[in-house]
Amino acid sequence: MTTCSFTKKSQIFVGIDASPTTHYRATAHNTTGNTKMKNYLITIFNSPEAEKTWENLTPEQMQASMAKYMAYSERLRNEGRLLAGEGLSMNGHTIQGTGADQHVTDGPHILAKELVGGFYFITAENLNEALAIARDCPGLAHGATVEVREQMDYGQ
Repeated sequence: MTTCSFTKKSQIFVGIDASPTTHYRATAHNTTGNTKMKNYLITIFNSPEAEKTWENLTPEQMQASMAKYMAYSERLRNEGRLLAGEGLSMNGHTIQGTGADQHVTDGPHILAKELVGGFYFITAENLNEALAIARDCPGLAHGATVEVREQMDYGQ
């Protein structure tokens, strides 16, 4: 097991467990209450309209918006909640099929109405806390849709 700990403010212990079935699970334990935390994926979806909002920003507005994302990320990091998080390029590739029938298509999935613009992988005590964290996501101010999903527990 690989572990790291956060000592700023929150007393959260974080580790990554690798099981024989190759599922990797980051786990967190609140050392002050010994409560096992749950992991949640906050996914930021951008519609074509939300993308136009970003495209129409002045350089100063873009810089201010990015500063809000950086502050949000830093807050989650300082609280010991941020396991991972990144913005994603709008360029993507899809793979379909198996074996000799497999093919790769440039660009996001053709049926997608919204594209994944970024994500945060966080720890929270429960869904309500994860939703409260997601409500502060700066992407919402630009028309993004934010989805919160709990990481599956494989009983390990």
